[in-house]
Amino acid sequence: MREQGLNREIDDDAEMGSRDKISQREAEAEPLEQSWIDVTVPLRFFVKDGALALNSSSKAGLLGFYNPCVREDLTIADARSSANSAVKPLLYVRYAYDGQVFEATFDDDQAVSLPSQYACAMGPVGCVY
Repeated sequence: MREQGLNREIDDDAEMGSRDKISQREAEAEPLEQSWIDVTVPLRFFVKDGALALNSSSKAGLLGFYNPCVREDLTIADARSSANSAVKPLLYVRYAYDGQVFEATFDDDQAVSLPSQYACAMGPVGCVY
């Protein structure tokens, strides 16, 4: 896999937020207020040798990430832990590999490894929106 190919498609879609809000955004095509964040650019910095690998810990502490699902009354230190969130955030990634577009969704504390055999194939590059 070429690193450029993975980076190119990550440009299109990488979000972190609640499952309901990400799905609702796709269905309604309306912007959401503080329920998801675009982590496309921060995620690109973790691509090495054409692959993306993140440890099985909360992504909220990664550079450029935060937990958009936390309650407003929490301090910054408390907000870094997904345990204080009413809704557990998810990481949604759309990427291209070997001429195909794939989508994958990960729990906040789940290890991320892309490309993944468990990602959902959406179709050929250039034919998927």
